[in-house]
Amino acid sequence: MKSISSLKQIKKDRDGLISDIARLREQLIGAQYILSYLNQKIQEAEKEGER
Repeated sequence: MKSISSLKQIKKDRDGLISDIARLREQLIGAQYILSYLNQKIQEAEKEGER
């Protein structure tokens, strides 16, 4: 019976990792959005500086 509880723990750990990966993916998407926004603002500021 130890193997069944071991398999349940492995499944629980796997599900936890899947959840962690999904959360990290959302954070990366948010970070990409922020970086894109900041790059746009930098480009706008550089264009203003050229005038």
